[in-house]
Amino acid sequence: MIAKRAIKKVNTSSIAVLTGYIAGLPETRQPQDWPPLINYITDAVSDGARVDFVRVTNLPSEELRDAVLAMMITQDMNTRSKTDKTYHMIFSFPHGEKPSRVILNDIEDNLVASIGLSEHQRISAAHDDKDHYHVHIAINKVHPKTYRNVEPFYDKNALMRTCVELEKKHGLMVTNHGELARSELVLAQSNNNSLDFEVHNNIESLQSWIKTSAKEQLLEAFETSKSWGEFHYKANELGLEFKLRGAGIVIKAVGQEVAVKASSVDRGLSYKALISKLGEFKPAQTSQKLIPTKSYSKTPKINNEISASLFAKFQSNRLQSIAHRREAKAKLNERSELAARVIKEAFLNKKSLVKNNHILSRLNKKSEYQKLAIEQTRVWQVHKNTFSNDKKKIEKDIPLYTWPEFLKNQVAQGDENALEVLRAHEKSKEKFIGNILKCDDIHEAKNIILKDMSPIVRRNGDIIYFIKDGGKVLDTGKALNVETVTTGSAFLALSLAQEKFAGKGLRVNGSDAFKRELIMVAASKDIVVRFADKELNDAVAILKAEKSQKKLIQPKIDRHQTIKPKIKPRNRGR
Repeated sequence: MIAKRAIKKVNTSSIAVLTGYIAGLPETRQPQDWPPLINYITDAVSDGARVDFVRVTNLPSEELRDAVLAMMITQDMNTRSKTDKTYHMIFSFPHGEKPSRVILNDIEDNLVASIGLSEHQRISAAHDDKDHYHVHIAINKVHPKTYRNVEPFYDKNALMRTCVELEKKHGLMVTNHGELARSELVLAQSNNNSLDFEVHNNIESLQSWIKTSAKEQLLEAFETSKSWGEFHYKANELGLEFKLRGAGIVIKAVGQEVAVKASSVDRGLSYKALISKLGEFKPAQTSQKLIPTKSYSKTPKINNEISASLFAKFQSNRLQSIAHRREAKAKLNERSELAARVIKEAFLNKKSLVKNNHILSRLNKKSEYQKLAIEQTRVWQVHKNTFSNDKKKIEKDIPLYTWPEFLKNQVAQGDENALEVLRAHEKSKEKFIGNILKCDDIHEAKNIILKDMSPIVRRNGDIIYFIKDGGKVLDTGKALNVETVTTGSAFLALSLAQEKFAGKGLRVNGSDAFKRELIMVAASKDIVVRFADKELNDAVAILKAEKSQKKLIQPKIDRHQTIKPKIKPRNRGR
Protein backbone atom coordinates (compact mmCIF):
# COMPACT_ATOMS: atom_id res chain seq x y z
CA MET A 1 0.00 0.00 0.00
CA ILE A 2 1.21 3.48 -0.86
CA ALA A 3 -0.15 6.74 0.58
CA LYS A 4 0.90 10.18 -0.63
CA ARG A 5 -0.17 13.77 -0.92
CA ALA A 6 -1.09 15.11 -4.35
CA ILE A 7 0.50 18.57 -4.48
CA LYS A 8 -0.44 21.32 -6.93
CA LYS A 9 2.20 23.76 -8.10
CA VAL A 10 -0.02 26.73 -7.22
CA ASN A 11 -2.25 27.22 -4.19
CA THR A 12 -5.46 27.55 -6.16
CA SER A 13 -7.18 24.21 -5.50
CA SER A 14 -10.93 24.30 -4.99
CA ILE A 15 -12.62 21.89 -2.60
CA ALA A 16 -15.66 21.82 -4.90
CA VAL A 17 -13.65 21.04 -8.03
CA LEU A 18 -11.57 18.37 -6.26
CA THR A 19 -14.65 16.71 -4.77
CA GLY A 20 -16.40 16.80 -8.12
CA TYR A 21 -13.38 15.14 -9.73
CA ILE A 22 -12.96 12.31 -7.22
CA ALA A 23 -16.73 11.66 -7.12
CA GLY A 24 -17.03 11.61 -10.91
CA LEU A 25 -19.10 14.77 -11.32
CA PRO A 26 -18.62 17.34 -14.10
CA GLU A 27 -16.38 20.19 -12.96
CA THR A 28 -18.60 22.68 -14.74
CA ARG A 29 -21.47 22.23 -12.30
CA GLN A 30 -21.81 24.08 -9.04
CA PRO A 31 -22.29 21.97 -5.88
CA GLN A 32 -25.87 23.20 -5.45
CA ASP A 33 -26.67 21.73 -8.88
CA TRP A 34 -25.30 18.28 -8.11
CA PRO A 35 -27.84 15.42 -8.09
CA PRO A 36 -28.50 13.39 -4.93
CA LEU A 37 -25.80 10.88 -4.11
CA ILE A 38 -27.95 7.81 -4.72
CA ASN A 39 -28.71 8.84 -8.30
CA TYR A 40 -25.19 8.84 -9.66
CA ILE A 41 -22.81 6.95 -7.45
CA THR A 42 -23.15 3.54 -9.14
CA ASP A 43 -22.59 4.97 -12.63
CA ALA A 44 -20.14 7.79 -11.91
CA VAL A 45 -16.86 7.75 -13.79
CA SER A 46 -13.81 9.85 -12.90
CA ASP A 47 -10.58 9.88 -14.89
CA GLY A 48 -11.49 6.58 -16.56
CA ALA A 49 -12.11 4.88 -13.23
CA ARG A 50 -15.46 3.75 -11.87
CA VAL A 51 -16.36 5.35 -8.53
CA ASP A 52 -16.89 2.45 -6.14
CA PHE A 53 -18.20 4.45 -3.18
CA VAL A 54 -18.14 7.91 -1.58
CA ARG A 55 -17.72 8.51 2.15
CA VAL A 56 -18.50 11.74 4.03
CA THR A 57 -16.82 12.33 7.42
CA ASN A 58 -17.15 15.07 10.10
CA LEU A 59 -19.84 16.87 8.12
CA PRO A 60 -23.47 17.68 9.01
CA SER A 61 -24.98 15.96 5.96
CA GLU A 62 -24.38 12.70 4.10
CA GLU A 63 -25.49 14.38 0.87
CA LEU A 64 -22.45 15.29 -1.17
CA ARG A 65 -23.69 18.68 -2.36
CA ASP A 66 -24.62 19.81 1.17
CA ALA A 67 -21.33 18.47 2.55
CA VAL A 68 -19.26 20.38 -0.02
CA LEU A 69 -21.17 23.60 0.62
CA ALA A 70 -20.47 23.20 4.36
CA MET A 71 -16.74 22.74 3.63
CA MET A 72 -16.74 25.86 1.41
CA ILE A 73 -18.40 27.90 4.17
CA THR A 74 -15.81 26.66 6.70
CA GLN A 75 -12.97 27.69 4.40
CA ASP A 76 -14.53 31.13 3.88
CA MET A 77 -14.45 31.67 7.65
CA ASN A 78 -10.64 31.82 7.44
CA THR A 79 -9.79 35.12 5.78
CA ARG A 80 -6.17 35.46 6.94
CA SER A 81 -4.45 32.41 5.46
CA LYS A 82 -3.07 32.76 1.94
CA THR A 83 -1.94 29.14 1.57
CA ASP A 84 -3.90 26.27 0.10
CA LYS A 85 -6.85 25.23 2.27
CA THR A 86 -7.37 21.78 0.76
CA TYR A 87 -5.33 18.61 1.32
CA HIS A 88 -5.60 15.92 -1.37
CA MET A 89 -4.48 12.45 -0.23
CA ILE A 90 -4.35 9.25 -2.29
CA PHE A 91 -3.74 5.75 -0.99
CA SER A 92 -3.53 2.84 -3.40
CA PHE A 93 -2.94 -0.91 -3.51
CA PRO A 94 -1.01 -3.34 -5.76
CA HIS A 95 -2.80 -4.91 -8.68
CA GLY A 96 -5.32 -7.52 -7.55
CA GLU A 97 -5.55 -6.28 -3.96
CA LYS A 98 -8.94 -4.84 -2.98
CA PRO A 99 -9.59 -4.64 0.79
CA SER A 100 -13.10 -4.66 2.21
CA ARG A 101 -15.04 -1.48 2.97
CA VAL A 102 -14.43 -1.89 6.71
CA ILE A 103 -10.65 -2.14 6.20
CA LEU A 104 -10.65 0.80 3.78
CA ASN A 105 -12.45 2.99 6.32
CA ASP A 106 -9.98 2.00 9.04
CA ILE A 107 -7.04 2.76 6.71
CA GLU A 108 -8.48 6.18 5.86
CA ASP A 109 -9.11 7.07 9.52
CA ASN A 110 -5.58 6.07 10.57
CA LEU A 111 -3.85 7.84 7.68
CA VAL A 112 -5.76 11.08 8.28
CA ALA A 113 -5.09 10.85 12.04
CA SER A 114 -1.36 10.33 11.41
CA ILE A 115 -1.08 13.81 9.86
CA GLY A 116 -3.18 15.47 12.56
CA LEU A 117 -6.35 16.12 10.53
CA SER A 118 -8.72 13.58 12.11
CA GLU A 119 -11.13 16.30 13.34
CA HIS A 120 -11.26 18.04 9.96
CA GLN A 121 -14.03 17.72 7.39
CA ARG A 122 -13.32 15.32 4.54
CA ILE A 123 -14.87 13.47 1.61
CA SER A 124 -13.34 10.29 0.16
CA ALA A 125 -14.07 8.29 -2.97
CA ALA A 126 -12.73 4.90 -4.06
CA HIS A 127 -11.85 4.31 -7.71
CA ASP A 128 -11.99 0.80 -9.10
CA ASP A 129 -10.15 0.94 -12.44
CA LYS A 130 -8.33 -1.75 -14.40
CA ASP A 131 -4.83 -0.97 -13.04
CA HIS A 132 -5.07 -0.67 -9.27
CA TYR A 133 -7.62 0.09 -6.58
CA HIS A 134 -7.14 3.48 -4.94
CA VAL A 135 -8.94 5.99 -2.74
CA HIS A 136 -8.91 9.80 -3.02
CA ILE A 137 -9.51 11.93 0.08
CA ALA A 138 -10.36 15.64 -0.10
CA ILE A 139 -9.62 17.11 3.36
CA ASN A 140 -10.52 20.62 4.51
CA LYS A 141 -7.36 21.97 6.18
CA VAL A 142 -9.43 24.65 7.95
CA HIS A 143 -10.51 23.35 11.36
CA PRO A 144 -14.33 23.40 11.74
CA LYS A 145 -14.20 25.04 15.20
CA THR A 146 -11.02 27.12 15.42
CA TYR A 147 -11.01 28.04 11.69
CA ARG A 148 -7.21 27.72 11.66
CA ASN A 149 -5.62 26.55 8.41
CA VAL A 150 -3.57 23.59 9.66
CA GLU A 151 -0.55 22.56 7.58
CA PRO A 152 0.67 18.98 8.31
CA PHE A 153 4.46 19.13 8.44
CA TYR A 154 6.56 15.99 7.79
CA ASP A 155 3.39 14.33 6.51
CA LYS A 156 5.30 12.08 4.10
CA ASN A 157 7.18 10.32 6.92
CA ALA A 158 4.00 9.96 8.97
CA LEU A 159 2.14 8.41 6.04
CA MET A 160 4.96 5.95 5.31
CA ARG A 161 5.14 4.80 8.95
CA THR A 162 1.38 4.40 9.13
CA CYS A 163 1.32 2.38 5.89
CA VAL A 164 3.80 -0.08 7.39
CA GLU A 165 1.65 -0.45 10.53
CA LEU A 166 -1.57 -0.89 8.55
CA GLU A 167 -0.03 -3.50 6.25
CA LYS A 168 0.83 -5.59 9.32
CA LYS A 169 -2.53 -4.93 10.98
CA HIS A 170 -4.67 -5.99 8.02
CA GLY A 171 -2.29 -8.48 6.39
CA LEU A 172 -1.85 -6.45 3.21
CA MET A 173 0.88 -6.93 0.63
CA VAL A 174 4.10 -5.44 1.98
CA THR A 175 5.63 -2.70 -0.18
CA ASN A 176 8.82 -0.68 0.15
CA HIS A 177 8.13 2.76 1.62
CA GLY A 178 11.58 4.27 1.24
CA GLU A 179 12.38 4.30 4.98
CA LEU A 180 15.54 2.14 4.89
CA ALA A 181 18.76 3.84 5.84
CA ARG A 182 21.32 4.50 3.10
CA SER A 183 23.83 2.07 4.59
CA GLU A 184 21.21 -0.69 4.35
CA LEU A 185 19.93 0.26 0.93
CA VAL A 186 22.70 -0.11 -1.60
CA LEU A 187 20.70 -1.63 -4.43
CA ALA A 188 17.33 0.04 -3.84
CA GLN A 189 17.80 3.79 -4.22
CA SER A 190 14.66 3.98 -6.36
CA ASN A 191 12.56 7.11 -6.64
CA ASN A 192 8.84 7.14 -5.84
CA ASN A 193 7.73 7.00 -9.48
CA SER A 194 9.69 3.79 -10.08
CA LEU A 195 8.33 2.18 -6.91
CA ASP A 196 4.76 3.21 -7.77
CA PHE A 197 5.18 1.69 -11.24
CA GLU A 198 6.36 -1.65 -9.84
CA VAL A 199 3.80 -1.86 -7.05
CA HIS A 200 0.80 -0.91 -9.16
CA ASN A 201 1.62 -2.67 -12.43
CA ASN A 202 3.59 -5.61 -11.02
CA ILE A 203 6.19 -5.02 -13.75
CA GLU A 204 9.89 -4.42 -13.17
CA SER A 205 10.78 -0.81 -14.00
CA LEU A 206 13.70 0.17 -16.21
CA GLN A 207 15.44 1.72 -13.20
CA SER A 208 15.23 -1.52 -11.20
CA TRP A 209 16.33 -3.59 -14.19
CA ILE A 210 19.42 -1.42 -14.74
CA LYS A 211 20.36 -1.62 -11.05
CA THR A 212 20.12 -5.41 -10.97
CA SER A 213 21.31 -6.30 -14.48
CA ALA A 214 23.49 -3.52 -15.90
CA LYS A 215 24.50 -1.00 -13.24
CA GLU A 216 27.95 -2.38 -12.46
CA GLN A 217 28.77 -2.89 -16.15
CA LEU A 218 27.82 0.74 -16.80
CA LEU A 219 30.01 1.98 -13.96
CA GLU A 220 32.89 -0.18 -15.16
CA ALA A 221 32.38 1.13 -18.71
CA PHE A 222 32.47 4.69 -17.38
CA GLU A 223 35.69 4.07 -15.47
CA THR A 224 37.46 2.47 -18.46
CA SER A 225 36.10 4.62 -21.32
CA LYS A 226 38.24 7.48 -22.62
CA SER A 227 35.68 9.07 -24.96
CA TRP A 228 31.95 9.41 -25.48
CA GLY A 229 32.12 7.14 -28.51
CA GLU A 230 33.67 4.31 -26.52
CA PHE A 231 31.20 4.81 -23.66
CA HIS A 232 28.19 4.82 -26.03
CA TYR A 233 29.45 1.59 -27.63
CA LYS A 234 29.68 -0.21 -24.28
CA ALA A 235 26.25 1.07 -23.21
CA ASN A 236 24.73 -0.18 -26.49
CA GLU A 237 26.09 -3.65 -25.72
CA LEU A 238 23.86 -3.60 -22.63
CA GLY A 239 20.81 -2.49 -24.62
CA LEU A 240 21.04 1.08 -23.28
CA GLU A 241 21.83 4.51 -24.65
CA PHE A 242 22.54 7.91 -23.08
CA LYS A 243 20.72 10.99 -24.34
CA LEU A 244 20.37 14.62 -23.31
CA ARG A 245 17.02 15.61 -21.87
CA GLY A 246 16.40 19.05 -20.44
CA ALA A 247 19.35 20.05 -18.26
CA GLY A 248 20.51 16.48 -17.62
CA ILE A 249 21.17 13.05 -19.09
CA VAL A 250 18.80 10.08 -19.22
CA ILE A 251 19.38 6.38 -19.85
CA LYS A 252 17.04 5.02 -22.50
CA ALA A 253 16.29 1.42 -23.45
CA VAL A 254 17.34 0.83 -27.05
CA GLY A 255 14.33 0.66 -29.35
CA GLN A 256 11.90 1.73 -26.60
CA GLU A 257 10.51 5.03 -25.39
CA VAL A 258 11.05 4.28 -21.70
CA ALA A 259 13.90 6.21 -20.04
CA VAL A 260 15.21 6.99 -16.55
CA LYS A 261 17.33 9.78 -15.15
CA ALA A 262 20.97 8.63 -15.11
CA SER A 263 21.71 10.03 -11.64
CA SER A 264 18.79 8.04 -10.16
CA VAL A 265 20.63 4.82 -11.09
CA ASP A 266 23.90 5.99 -9.52
CA ARG A 267 25.39 9.37 -8.65
CA GLY A 268 28.51 8.28 -10.49
CA LEU A 269 26.51 8.51 -13.75
CA SER A 270 25.22 12.04 -13.19
CA TYR A 271 25.55 14.71 -15.87
CA LYS A 272 28.30 16.48 -13.93
CA ALA A 273 30.31 13.27 -13.39
CA LEU A 274 30.03 12.22 -17.04
CA ILE A 275 31.08 15.52 -18.63
CA SER A 276 33.87 16.06 -16.10
CA LYS A 277 35.60 12.92 -17.40
CA LEU A 278 34.40 12.50 -20.99
CA GLY A 279 34.06 16.17 -21.87
CA GLU A 280 31.13 17.89 -23.56
CA PHE A 281 28.32 15.46 -24.41
CA LYS A 282 28.45 13.91 -27.88
CA PRO A 283 25.52 11.81 -29.14
CA ALA A 284 26.13 8.25 -30.27
CA GLN A 285 26.90 7.68 -33.95
CA THR A 286 24.39 5.57 -35.88
CA SER A 287 27.17 3.29 -37.11
CA GLN A 288 28.11 2.46 -33.53
CA LYS A 289 24.81 0.77 -32.69
CA LEU A 290 24.90 -3.04 -32.54
CA ILE A 291 22.81 -5.98 -31.42
CA PRO A 292 22.85 -5.82 -27.59
CA THR A 293 23.76 -8.82 -25.45
CA LYS A 294 20.85 -8.02 -23.10
CA SER A 295 17.76 -5.82 -23.20
CA TYR A 296 15.04 -4.52 -20.92
CA SER A 297 11.45 -5.70 -21.37
CA LYS A 298 8.30 -4.99 -19.39
CA THR A 299 7.69 -8.50 -18.16
CA PRO A 300 5.26 -9.21 -15.32
CA LYS A 301 6.86 -10.33 -12.09
CA ILE A 302 3.79 -12.21 -10.86
CA ASN A 303 0.77 -13.64 -12.67
CA ASN A 304 -1.83 -11.01 -11.78
CA GLU A 305 -4.88 -13.25 -12.10
CA ILE A 306 -3.38 -15.97 -9.91
CA SER A 307 -2.18 -13.42 -7.35
CA ALA A 308 -5.57 -11.67 -7.25
CA SER A 309 -7.45 -14.95 -6.77
CA LEU A 310 -5.15 -16.07 -3.96
CA PHE A 311 -5.28 -12.69 -2.26
CA ALA A 312 -9.09 -12.70 -2.31
CA LYS A 313 -8.99 -16.10 -0.60
CA PHE A 314 -6.39 -14.82 1.88
CA GLN A 315 -8.50 -11.78 2.74
CA SER A 316 -11.65 -13.88 3.17
CA ASN A 317 -9.85 -16.31 5.50
CA ARG A 318 -8.35 -13.43 7.46
CA LEU A 319 -11.73 -11.74 7.98
CA GLN A 320 -13.19 -15.03 9.19
CA SER A 321 -10.28 -15.48 11.60
CA ILE A 322 -10.72 -11.94 12.91
CA ALA A 323 -14.44 -12.61 13.52
CA HIS A 324 -13.73 -15.90 15.31
CA ARG A 325 -11.03 -14.28 17.42
CA ARG A 326 -13.32 -11.42 18.36
CA GLU A 327 -16.07 -13.85 19.37
CA ALA A 328 -13.70 -16.03 21.41
CA LYS A 329 -12.15 -13.03 23.18
CA ALA A 330 -15.60 -11.61 23.97
CA LYS A 331 -16.54 -14.85 25.72
CA LEU A 332 -13.20 -14.86 27.53
CA ASN A 333 -13.77 -11.29 28.72
CA GLU A 334 -17.20 -12.28 30.09
CA ARG A 335 -15.67 -15.18 32.04
CA SER A 336 -12.87 -12.96 33.29
CA GLU A 337 -15.26 -10.25 34.48
CA LEU A 338 -17.40 -12.85 36.25
CA ALA A 339 -14.33 -14.34 37.96
CA ALA A 340 -13.18 -10.84 38.97
CA ARG A 341 -16.54 -10.11 40.60
CA VAL A 342 -16.42 -13.42 42.50
CA ILE A 343 -12.87 -12.71 43.74
CA LYS A 344 -13.81 -9.19 44.79
CA GLU A 345 -16.94 -10.31 46.68
CA ALA A 346 -15.05 -13.17 48.37
CA PHE A 347 -12.41 -10.86 49.83
CA LEU A 348 -14.99 -8.27 50.85
CA ASN A 349 -16.76 -10.99 52.81
CA LYS A 350 -13.47 -12.09 54.41
CA LYS A 351 -12.68 -8.52 55.43
CA SER A 352 -16.20 -8.13 56.81
CA LEU A 353 -15.78 -11.25 58.95
CA VAL A 354 -12.52 -9.90 60.37
CA LYS A 355 -14.11 -6.52 61.02
CA ASN A 356 -17.13 -7.99 62.84
CA ASN A 357 -15.04 -10.41 64.91
CA HIS A 358 -15.19 -8.95 68.41
CA ILE A 359 -12.83 -11.55 69.81
CA LEU A 360 -9.82 -10.28 67.84
CA SER A 361 -7.88 -7.34 69.20
CA ARG A 362 -6.99 -4.29 67.13
CA LEU A 363 -3.45 -5.55 66.47
CA ASN A 364 -4.77 -9.02 65.54
CA LYS A 365 -7.24 -7.49 63.07
CA LYS A 366 -4.46 -5.44 61.49
CA SER A 367 -2.39 -8.59 61.08
CA GLU A 368 -5.37 -10.42 59.49
CA TYR A 369 -5.93 -7.52 57.09
CA GLN A 370 -2.29 -7.70 56.01
CA LYS A 371 -2.58 -11.44 55.39
CA LEU A 372 -5.74 -10.89 53.34
CA ALA A 373 -4.00 -8.17 51.32
CA ILE A 374 -1.11 -10.51 50.48
CA GLU A 375 -3.51 -13.34 49.60
CA GLN A 376 -5.65 -10.99 47.49
CA THR A 377 -2.59 -9.81 45.53
CA ARG A 378 -1.61 -13.43 44.87
CA VAL A 379 -5.11 -14.39 43.73
CA TRP A 380 -5.38 -11.35 41.44
CA GLN A 381 -2.01 -12.21 39.90
CA VAL A 382 -3.14 -15.79 39.26
CA HIS A 383 -6.34 -14.45 37.68
CA LYS A 384 -4.34 -12.04 35.50
CA ASN A 385 -1.94 -14.78 34.37
CA THR A 386 -4.80 -17.16 33.60
CA PHE A 387 -6.55 -14.52 31.49
CA SER A 388 -3.32 -13.71 29.65
CA ASN A 389 -2.59 -17.39 28.93
CA ASP A 390 -6.14 -18.01 27.71
CA LYS A 391 -5.85 -14.97 25.42
CA LYS A 392 -2.57 -16.25 23.98
CA LYS A 393 -4.14 -19.67 23.44
CA ILE A 394 -6.95 -18.09 21.42
CA GLU A 395 -4.43 -16.21 19.25
CA LYS A 396 -2.47 -19.44 18.75
CA ASP A 397 -5.53 -21.56 17.94
CA ILE A 398 -6.93 -18.90 15.57
CA PRO A 399 -3.85 -17.48 13.79
CA LEU A 400 -3.96 -14.33 11.66
CA TYR A 401 -1.66 -15.17 8.79
CA THR A 402 0.23 -12.46 6.93
CA TRP A 403 0.27 -12.62 3.13
CA PRO A 404 3.63 -14.53 2.94
CA GLU A 405 2.54 -16.87 5.77
CA PHE A 406 -0.71 -17.59 3.97
CA LEU A 407 1.18 -18.39 0.77
CA LYS A 408 3.55 -20.73 2.66
CA ASN A 409 0.53 -22.49 4.19
CA GLN A 410 -1.04 -22.92 0.75
CA VAL A 411 2.25 -24.27 -0.64
CA ALA A 412 2.36 -26.82 2.20
CA GLN A 413 -1.08 -27.98 1.04
CA GLY A 414 0.25 -28.52 -2.49
CA ASP A 415 -0.90 -25.31 -4.22
CA GLU A 416 1.53 -24.76 -7.11
CA ASN A 417 0.05 -21.34 -7.93
CA ALA A 418 0.82 -20.17 -4.40
CA LEU A 419 4.40 -21.38 -4.85
CA GLU A 420 4.76 -19.27 -8.00
CA VAL A 421 3.44 -16.13 -6.25
CA LEU A 422 5.52 -16.77 -3.12
CA ARG A 423 8.75 -17.12 -5.09
CA ALA A 424 8.06 -13.93 -7.01
CA HIS A 425 7.19 -12.14 -3.76
CA GLU A 426 10.42 -13.25 -2.03
CA LYS A 427 12.53 -12.40 -5.07
CA SER A 428 11.02 -8.93 -5.23
CA LYS A 429 11.58 -8.43 -1.49
CA GLU A 430 15.22 -9.55 -1.61
CA LYS A 431 15.95 -6.98 -4.30
CA PHE A 432 15.25 -4.22 -1.81
CA ILE A 433 17.02 -5.85 1.14
CA GLY A 434 20.51 -6.42 -0.27
CA ASN A 435 23.10 -8.80 1.21
CA ILE A 436 24.87 -6.60 3.74
CA LEU A 437 27.41 -7.02 6.53
CA LYS A 438 27.67 -4.07 8.90
CA CYS A 439 28.44 -3.07 12.48
CA ASP A 440 26.19 -0.95 14.71
CA ASP A 441 29.21 1.05 15.94
CA ILE A 442 30.34 2.44 12.57
CA HIS A 443 32.65 5.00 14.21
CA GLU A 444 35.24 2.29 14.80
CA ALA A 445 35.26 0.98 11.22
CA LYS A 446 38.72 0.92 9.67
CA ASN A 447 39.49 1.90 6.09
CA ILE A 448 41.05 -1.04 4.26
CA ILE A 449 42.08 -1.39 0.60
CA LEU A 450 43.24 -4.72 -0.81
CA LYS A 451 45.48 -3.48 -3.62
CA ASP A 452 46.42 -6.98 -4.76
CA MET A 453 42.82 -7.57 -5.88
CA SER A 454 42.88 -4.52 -8.23
CA PRO A 455 39.60 -3.03 -6.99
CA ILE A 456 37.62 -0.27 -8.71
CA VAL A 457 37.35 2.89 -6.60
CA ARG A 458 34.36 5.14 -7.28
CA ARG A 459 34.30 8.89 -7.00
CA ASN A 460 32.29 8.70 -3.76
CA GLY A 461 34.91 6.42 -2.16
CA ASP A 462 33.06 3.11 -2.62
CA ILE A 463 35.39 0.18 -3.43
CA ILE A 464 34.31 -2.70 -5.69
CA TYR A 465 36.07 -6.08 -5.50
CA PHE A 466 35.61 -8.69 -8.23
CA ILE A 467 36.38 -12.30 -7.33
CA LYS A 468 37.46 -15.00 -9.80
CA ASP A 469 34.47 -17.24 -9.01
CA GLY A 470 32.09 -14.48 -10.18
CA GLY A 471 31.46 -12.89 -6.80
CA LYS A 472 31.41 -9.17 -6.15
CA VAL A 473 31.72 -7.16 -2.91
CA LEU A 474 31.03 -3.45 -2.46
CA ASP A 475 32.75 -1.67 0.47
CA THR A 476 30.89 1.57 1.26
CA GLY A 477 32.97 2.29 4.37
CA LYS A 478 29.98 1.86 6.66
CA ALA A 479 28.90 -1.54 5.35
CA LEU A 480 29.91 -4.42 3.09
CA ASN A 481 27.41 -5.32 0.39
CA VAL A 482 27.80 -8.72 -1.28
CA GLU A 483 26.08 -7.96 -4.57
CA THR A 484 26.88 -11.36 -6.15
CA VAL A 485 26.84 -14.19 -3.60
CA THR A 486 29.55 -16.84 -4.06
CA THR A 487 31.90 -18.67 -1.72
CA GLY A 488 34.68 -16.28 -2.69
CA SER A 489 32.61 -13.14 -2.10
CA ALA A 490 31.42 -14.46 1.28
CA PHE A 491 35.04 -15.23 2.28
CA LEU A 492 36.22 -11.77 1.20
CA ALA A 493 33.34 -10.03 2.98
CA LEU A 494 34.05 -11.85 6.24
CA SER A 495 37.78 -11.21 5.93
CA LEU A 496 37.19 -7.48 5.39
CA ALA A 497 34.65 -7.37 8.20
CA GLN A 498 37.13 -9.05 10.54
CA GLU A 499 39.63 -6.27 9.89
CA LYS A 500 37.21 -3.33 9.58
CA PHE A 501 35.10 -3.93 12.66
CA ALA A 502 37.76 -5.60 14.89
CA GLY A 503 35.76 -8.13 16.90
CA LYS A 504 32.50 -6.21 16.95
CA GLY A 505 29.22 -8.07 16.45
CA LEU A 506 28.38 -8.18 12.74
CA ARG A 507 24.78 -7.52 11.76
CA VAL A 508 23.67 -9.47 8.69
CA ASN A 509 20.86 -8.33 6.40
CA GLY A 510 20.01 -10.31 3.30
CA SER A 511 18.71 -13.50 1.77
CA ASP A 512 18.80 -16.94 3.37
CA ALA A 513 21.27 -18.10 0.71
CA PHE A 514 23.65 -15.31 1.71
CA LYS A 515 23.43 -16.22 5.39
CA ARG A 516 24.02 -19.91 4.64
CA GLU A 517 27.13 -19.08 2.62
CA LEU A 518 28.49 -16.91 5.47
CA ILE A 519 27.92 -19.72 7.97
CA MET A 520 29.66 -22.31 5.79
CA VAL A 521 32.65 -20.05 5.12
CA ALA A 522 33.00 -18.92 8.75
CA ALA A 523 33.02 -22.56 9.89
CA SER A 524 35.26 -24.05 7.18
CA LYS A 525 37.85 -21.27 6.86
CA ASP A 526 38.22 -20.76 10.62
CA ILE A 527 37.60 -17.01 10.35
CA VAL A 528 37.28 -15.44 13.81
CA VAL A 529 34.12 -13.34 13.55
CA ARG A 530 31.16 -12.75 15.84
CA PHE A 531 27.65 -12.15 14.55
CA ALA A 532 25.06 -10.03 16.34
CA ASP A 533 22.49 -12.77 15.67
CA LYS A 534 22.82 -15.64 18.17
CA GLU A 535 21.34 -18.14 15.70
CA LEU A 536 24.14 -17.49 13.22
CA ASN A 537 26.81 -17.93 15.92
CA ASP A 538 25.20 -21.19 17.06
CA ALA A 539 25.10 -22.50 13.48
CA VAL A 540 28.80 -21.75 13.00
CA ALA A 541 29.66 -23.44 16.32
CA ILE A 542 27.72 -26.59 15.35
CA LEU A 543 29.50 -26.86 11.98
CA LYS A 544 32.90 -26.35 13.61
CA ALA A 545 32.11 -29.06 16.15
CA GLU A 546 31.11 -31.48 13.38
CA LYS A 547 34.34 -30.66 11.55
CA SER A 548 36.43 -31.40 14.66
CA GLN A 549 34.55 -34.65 15.26
CA LYS A 550 35.34 -35.85 11.74
CA LYS A 551 39.05 -35.19 12.32
CA LEU A 552 39.00 -37.32 15.50
CA ILE A 553 37.32 -40.22 13.74
CA GLN A 554 39.99 -40.41 11.00
CA PRO A 555 42.64 -43.17 11.69
CA LYS A 556 45.86 -41.84 13.19
CA ILE A 557 49.19 -42.71 11.50
CA ASP A 558 52.49 -42.45 13.32
CA ARG A 559 54.54 -39.91 11.45
CA HIS A 560 57.74 -41.82 12.35
CA GLN A 561 56.36 -45.07 10.97
CA THR A 562 57.62 -45.88 7.49
CA ILE A 563 55.81 -48.12 5.10
CA LYS A 564 58.17 -50.19 3.03
CA PRO A 565 56.93 -50.79 -0.46
CA LYS A 566 56.77 -54.34 -1.64
CA ILE A 567 59.51 -54.91 -4.22
CA LYS A 568 58.94 -57.67 -6.68
CA PRO A 569 62.16 -59.76 -6.95
CA ARG A 570 63.87 -59.61 -10.27
CA ASN A 571 64.02 -62.76 -12.32
CA ARG A 572 67.78 -63.28 -12.65
CA GLY A 573 68.97 -65.39 -15.46
CA ARG A 574 71.44 -68.17 -14.90
